[in-house]
Amino acid sequence: MEKNPRVRGFPPFHAAQPMEAPTTASLLERWRDGDTDAFAALIQRFEEPLLRHVRVLLGPRGSCEDVVQETFLRLAKKPPAPHPDANQDPSAGHGALAAWLHRVARN
Repeated sequence: MEKNPRVRGFPPFHAAQPMEAPTTASLLERWRDGDTDAFAALIQRFEEPLLRHVRVLLGPRGSCEDVVQETFLRLAKKPPAPHPDANQDPSAGHGALAAWLHRVARN
């Protein structure tokens, strides 16, 4: 007896294609256009690495969370200009924003 993968009354199952994560450049552009979900995604993407960086600079007793929060407030108020190669190379936009965030946190 041959097995039929379809169950009567139901369409065939198709595995969902994984969604690509938006690029950092596209999230930054959406944030500039006022998309608060994009800003939340930027925070989620960069918060932990930035916090680790600040802990190295200030040590465990420093006010690391405050520095990171101030850095994201600066991003909210005045985001950096987009990287010129961000559309062709997604890693360029990611690296440029990461460098900007680390520079702001350091200063």
